[in-house]
Amino acid sequence: MKAEVNWIEELMFLGRSGSNHLVPIEPTTKNRIGGAPSPMEYILIALGGCTGVDVVSLLKKWKVPLKSLKIEISAERRDEFPRVFSKTKLRYVASGVKGEDLRRAIEESMQKFCSVSAILGSVAEIEYEYRIE
Repeated sequence: MKAEVNWIEELMFLGRSGSNHLVPIEPTTKNRIGGAPSPMEYILIALGGCTGVDVVSLLKKWKVPLKSLKIEISAERRDEFPRVFSKTKLRYVASGVKGEDLRRAIEESMQKFCSVSAILGSVAEIEYEYRIE
């Protein structure tokens, strides 16, 4: 797996994934240039995407119907540097699925499959909950 990041101007960068996808990156400040997510925001997005892919794949494998899935992610950061996450919370909101099936898929993702949660869990407490609509 490969990636590159190129400086554009000020504190704006453009990342390119090994699969040739472009991703703007900019720190969250008051004087934003391009309005791109910060590197830490991308970590939260990556966490949601990683576990989301797992959950959908597992439910599909188990032939469990799913109509919708949204994952809301919030995090707290340490005050001292490096300002890594100290606590992260995921809230899965789904429809068309039984609570027990969703719970099982989430637990398998978070404990077995999601590489991002494994990395993040080494420095931060990760909590999760779910709701069926």
